[in-house]
Amino acid sequence: MPAVSLYVRLDCSETRPSSMSRMVACPKNRRAPRIVHTVWLFASLAACLLLTTHFGCAQGAQGLFVFGDSYTDTGENLKYPYGMTWPGDGGARRSSDGHNEVDYIAAKLGVPSPTPWEDLPGNGYQTNGGVNFGVGGAAVTYAYGWKPLEKQVDEFEALVKGGTWTGDHLAQSVALVSIGVNDYTYYNQYGNVVQGVSAFIDTVVDQIGIQMQRIHNLGVGSLMVENLVPMSCMPFTTLWVNGETGCATNELLDTETNLHDAKLHYKVDELNSVGANILMLDLTKALRQLFENGPSYGFTEAYKRCCTGSCGGGDGYTVCNNPANHVIFDSIHPTEAAWKAVTDLYSYSTGFTKGATLNTWFRQNQMIN
Repeated sequence: MPAVSLYVRLDCSETRPSSMSRMVACPKNRRAPRIVHTVWLFASLAACLLLTTHFGCAQGAQGLFVFGDSYTDTGENLKYPYGMTWPGDGGARRSSDGHNEVDYIAAKLGVPSPTPWEDLPGNGYQTNGGVNFGVGGAAVTYAYGWKPLEKQVDEFEALVKGGTWTGDHLAQSVALVSIGVNDYTYYNQYGNVVQGVSAFIDTVVDQIGIQMQRIHNLGVGSLMVENLVPMSCMPFTTLWVNGETGCATNELLDTETNLHDAKLHYKVDELNSVGANILMLDLTKALRQLFENGPSYGFTEAYKRCCTGSCGGGDGYTVCNNPANHVIFDSIHPTEAAWKAVTDLYSYSTGFTKGATLNTWFRQNQMIN
């Protein structure tokens, strides 16, 4: 039987935590409960969690499962200045100066950031309720040679069929799928001109749909899927167009982004109509909001990278003093501050998801109170 780990969410009625530390600690001015109540509470939670293994009595999300690329990967081996904001020594294992969106979504659900797949031992599979299968450089297709989305879902399927989680645990868990940029950057470099952009987008979106259906069929109750970043706004594009001073106009990138997003939205509607429960997160719109209205969100250097040069690859880089002033950390990956702002837009502002806000959707699916 898989190990059951006790994870308790401390709910102090904080609806908008201002930092990761406040996500796991109650404000000091709250009165502590009496010892006898605490003992009873922990005993009840432990009993319910044990029962959940077979009967599903626990309320709230049980785990987060993640499939994607470097935007989601939490197990990368990167050097400073990655991780300079958190944990401060370059050991964040994320393509950011600190946390990424997986951490913030997990915190909203009240579950731990999922265990990176590469950290699972060869036998026994000790997890903290969820697993992050995301791999930096990954794509829906093989693209640059990293493990594609299909293989990530294969790994998940092997764990499910091996009995790592109960059906009740999976049914009360959430999956996040965020992938696609590497498909288009690779296609734009080496793509099959005969196939054409529209046909290639169909290939990418159809495969995302197939893998979301597989995740659903394997028992995960609720899924989130993220569309593309606004590629024409990213520094890897704007550096060569306007010196990182604004979003560029690039017909190819704009066509790929807009058509991918539209077809993915149609695919989500199609899957939901036959019994899936998928919420689409509009990363394109959320990041554009931060780029185009940077100062309103605290981003005084919205379009400029924080790190230039060989970031994380030795001494050949220059890094800014305050990554929180920037939307993008290197040439393509958001900063910790930007990821928090994006997740807050999903959670509290209408129009940044295709349907209910993230918090409302979580409540509708009994993932949070």
